[in-house]
Amino acid sequence: MASSGPPLPKQPIGTAFGPRDAPIQMEVFLDYCCPFSKKAFFVLMDHVLPAMEGKICFYFQHQVQPWHPQSTLLHEAALAVKQVDPNKFFPYSRVLFENLDNFVDQKVYQKSRKELYEQLATLAKQVGIDSERVLKKLEISDTKEGNDVIADLKLCIRYARQLDIHVSPTFIINRMKDPVASSSWSVEEWKQRLAPLLS
Repeated sequence: MASSGPPLPKQPIGTAFGPRDAPIQMEVFLDYCCPFSKKAFFVLMDHVLPAMEGKICFYFQHQVQPWHPQSTLLHEAALAVKQVDPNKFFPYSRVLFENLDNFVDQKVYQKSRKELYEQLATLAKQVGIDSERVLKKLEISDTKEGNDVIADLKLCIRYARQLDIHVSPTFIINRMKDPVASSSWSVEEWKQRLAPLLS
């Protein structure tokens, strides 16, 4: 009889963008409330990946930073959108980063958890997702603890912890943490760093 224990993921942790068999496998640990994560996301998605012409598979990994309590709710909303339609995860992530200024500490201090969920669900309309479907995933009823995405979020957190990830963004290239990669890099700096992996 198998021993009991915490649940295992049904598939690898993270959301992939790009060819799964690409020679460069890039996991990026990002926090929706982190301006450095925002910068890294847009540089990689809009410039580096297109410049590398299908040579990178980009994996979005959730790195919730606890000093921004609202960050948990943003990541929950993204996972809710992914459950509704996995193809909308990256467009919705883009929307969340574009709206980061609306979720800074000063803007959310007097808002309830429910109010923030409603605000995040409304943003899902921008990517063609019914806000009520997202709210249903985020709802906390009287009969259960947590919501429909909490199990997914716990797996993401466990994954980051077992890899000893502490800051956002953190970059892992072909399963090796890159200590020099930076959110401040330009597309040319990224290409210079990654080009040797293709030779």
